[in-house]
Amino acid sequence: MQNSGYNMYDRRTAGFFGNLGLDYRDMLFLNATGRQDIVSSMPRDNRTFFYPSASLAFVFTELDALAGNNVLPFGKLRASYAEVGQAAQTYIADPYFVTGGASSGFLSFGIDYPFGDITGYKPSRSLYDPNLVPQNTQTFEIGADLRFFDNRIGLDYSYFNTVATDQIFGVPLAGSTGYGFLITNAGKMESNGHEIVLQTNPVRAANFNWDFSVNFTQMTNRVVELAEGVESISLGGYVTPNIRASAGDTYPAIYGEQFLRDDEGRILVNENPDHDLYGMPLVGEFGKIGDVSPDFYVSFNNTFTFFRNFSIAAQVDWKSGGQMYSGSNRLMGLYGSAKITEDRETPFIYDGYKADGTPNDIERGGPDDPLAYQDLYEWALDQMAESHIYETSFVKLRQLAFSVRIPQRFVAPAGIQRASLSFITRNVLLWTTLPNFDPETSQGQGNMQGGMDYMSLPQTTSYGLGLNVTF
Repeated sequence: MQNSGYNMYDRRTAGFFGNLGLDYRDMLFLNATGRQDIVSSMPRDNRTFFYPSASLAFVFTELDALAGNNVLPFGKLRASYAEVGQAAQTYIADPYFVTGGASSGFLSFGIDYPFGDITGYKPSRSLYDPNLVPQNTQTFEIGADLRFFDNRIGLDYSYFNTVATDQIFGVPLAGSTGYGFLITNAGKMESNGHEIVLQTNPVRAANFNWDFSVNFTQMTNRVVELAEGVESISLGGYVTPNIRASAGDTYPAIYGEQFLRDDEGRILVNENPDHDLYGMPLVGEFGKIGDVSPDFYVSFNNTFTFFRNFSIAAQVDWKSGGQMYSGSNRLMGLYGSAKITEDRETPFIYDGYKADGTPNDIERGGPDDPLAYQDLYEWALDQMAESHIYETSFVKLRQLAFSVRIPQRFVAPAGIQRASLSFITRNVLLWTTLPNFDPETSQGQGNMQGGMDYMSLPQTTSYGLGLNVTF
């Protein structure tokens, strides 16, 4: 039997846009925009929404007192405010039906309709809020751009604050309602951060030139609030662990089973001598076990040019902080292929505490306890999502490039003004706190990006040759 299907939908957007740009003596610049959209994918009474923007820049080095100076030839201050409206992708006013069926995530088969000559339908799991309004994102930014000593040193700084209100989410509903999700305005999120770019030209000579730049970024994302009665929303992953947005918490965050701890935060162990997991960590409640976002990110770029014909460029990236649930490391421990499972005979004492507050002194393993390591990795730790949380700091030689300019006497007869050959390689070297894997290898995109790895495809090192010709 062969089944075929298709989806078809129509969505229309009508937009009106205006832009105003003013400048005064190439020193003061004002730009303002306004846009009004009318969309078909929102409730009839909420289809029209307006969002403006405005930016102001002041090049203060154009003032007569500063013009033409050699120490600070260019300086600019800037500020901007912008709003962006975003409508729902789809909106369906009335409950609708979809092709029925039954299946399970744990099975490779299920019952799908049409089944033979029988066609079945069931109500959709999604219910749409009749009062749904477009999402609105407000961004405020201030910054400065400074150049010193004939542009040998450049410094650019930005601070931004972004608040997204009326975010459109699928809020979980009780099964008794007959639906799974209510598509509604369920969230308010705030992001703020700093970005600093430093550009320098430390060496500028006839036969050698060195350009160096560093880009520093620090950003914090926080869920301000969710829909009334909703504490958190799962955005991706599994029943456990998963990526969540939780009211009052940073975003994105990883949730799963935690170690059972005492009031001082120390891991507690099983003290029942008749239990297979005697002396091993106990499972606690489901809760937050990791933060995905890093503390900061820095990128270094160096370009060395020799005799104006040969150059070497390198980019080094440094990410500090951030965490990931590594399902790949979990499976390696479960199947005994990880380095940490190599020794399966030496007796061990798990690093934890007893209920009375004394350090764990229960010894497991050895000739008389041959299943201890198997119990530890297959049962005690495998069932504990928190035990598979790893920091994802890294330093990476992101890119290395070599370029050679072809002598003009070889290319001029063909009418070529300039030609060069280049060799480029990416993902060259990596130093990381995550064992066995590249922390940039993650499962999924969007909300899942960087927070979870489960047998994901590994990162690859690439090599390329290029020819650049200018006529």
